[in-house]
Amino acid sequence: MEVSMVTLLASLWMKTLLNWVVLLVQKGHVGRSFWGVFCVSLALGDALLHLSVTCMFLLEDVQVITLHLTKYHVCVLVQVACSVQGLLHWPVFILSALDVLWRSRHSCPSPMETLIHASATFLLWTLAAWYVLTMPDPHPLTRDQDDHITLQLCDVVGGAQSRQVAWASLLMLAGVACYISLARRLNTEQLRECACHFLSTWSSFLLLLLFILASGIEVPPYLEMNGVWLCFIHGLHAAVAPRSCACIFCMHTQDDPRKSHTRLPHVCVLTDRSALSAETLPAQSLHTRRLA
Repeated sequence: MEVSMVTLLASLWMKTLLNWVVLLVQKGHVGRSFWGVFCVSLALGDALLHLSVTCMFLLEDVQVITLHLTKYHVCVLVQVACSVQGLLHWPVFILSALDVLWRSRHSCPSPMETLIHASATFLLWTLAAWYVLTMPDPHPLTRDQDDHITLQLCDVVGGAQSRQVAWASLLMLAGVACYISLARRLNTEQLRECACHFLSTWSSFLLLLLFILASGIEVPPYLEMNGVWLCFIHGLHAAVAPRSCACIFCMHTQDDPRKSHTRLPHVCVLTDRSALSAETLPAQSLHTRRLA
């Protein structure tokens, strides 16, 4: 995909702003899950990258120690960043699912879990960058590599992982919908509640995603990995995970007798309707106070 440098820089800064808005809105969840730690690393990395390429674009031709930087290096850095982030869609998808499954059985996050999330994030970035920088690049980085100073277009190439993960997410939702409709005799009330919260929150995003996939519209590679996408992936896993209702951006009604709210923001512990008896209410109240 060829894109002008002005459009490229504007898109990159819009993505950076979007990442930080997501972090500010969800600041209560940043240190409690893998997606939050990875989203912080993505926002910091994007901000540093975009500041660097903006300076190189404005200065056009600058000497930094022994490096002679031109507009050509703007395209090089953006292509490297796209290649690195393009390798992380499946690893992030899988690790986020494992993290949600773990937290659905361990309500209170510990400092050790935060350290594990940070270590996994650092390892992912390191391995992806090492792979990209050591493998031969078969794609040209620019259309005209001879005139580096007056270069106006960048040829940015993306990967296929983002579309694969998007299709996998839609298939996961379809599978959950089929399971809920077919297994009516089983106790699927909690799963149905979480799925409804997720669909009511992300319905517009799902329609846009389905339209992009069905029409074959090419998304710029430097925009594929962003905070909203990571939030969507985490919310999907939280909605379909057993015994979990940590739906991101979901609004919970206060008058629903089947929900026992904790002091943790955006986390609800759903109880079965048949379980709300005179014998079980004291135990559930004690469990809620322990979580709070």
